[in-house]
Amino acid sequence: MAQESGASNCIAGRWIFVASANHALVIEWRTGRFQHIRTELLDGKASMSACTLPISGCVAIGGNDGVIRVWNLAKSAIIAKLSGPHLKSAITGLAASGWTLMSGSSDGTVCLWDIRKEAPLSSNAITKAHNSVTEIAAGSKGFISLGSEKQAIVWNENGRERLKAKLPIKPWAAAAMADGSFAVRT
Repeated sequence: MAQESGASNCIAGRWIFVASANHALVIEWRTGRFQHIRTELLDGKASMSACTLPISGCVAIGGNDGVIRVWNLAKSAIIAKLSGPHLKSAITGLAASGWTLMSGSSDGTVCLWDIRKEAPLSSNAITKAHNSVTEIAAGSKGFISLGSEKQAIVWNENGRERLKAKLPIKPWAAAAMADGSFAVRT
């Protein structure tokens, strides 16, 4: 199934979340089968990226308005909004590790968030790292961000850059491995 531009999806416990344009589809696993639960409007803010959170049944949704919404799927409610002056463009990547969320945007800004405080981890947790962030993945030892300029950056849990690599062609996917390393698909 091909996704349309700007579409995102993720699995949070027994919930499947699929968002595109201005709508989100919520599907729940019940008694051995999937059931369509509801379709939600996203306040006219197209979903650009989504990821599951350590809070049961919750996802983070990054919109084209530069705001990250934490949505409790069971309650069908937005329980937190992450925003700031550094978020002026579309959220193009999200990944969570524990209570830390990394966001990336179309202007190349990468930010590490403390989900519980609804704020960046620190003032140095906001960095202009890429021309445009295309993907973010979280692992047990940190995060990886991919950029449109054929670059991958590995970050520690505090937002400090650990490794920067120039790649021969533009990467389009990243994943965390069981040993804490990352795999990049070009």
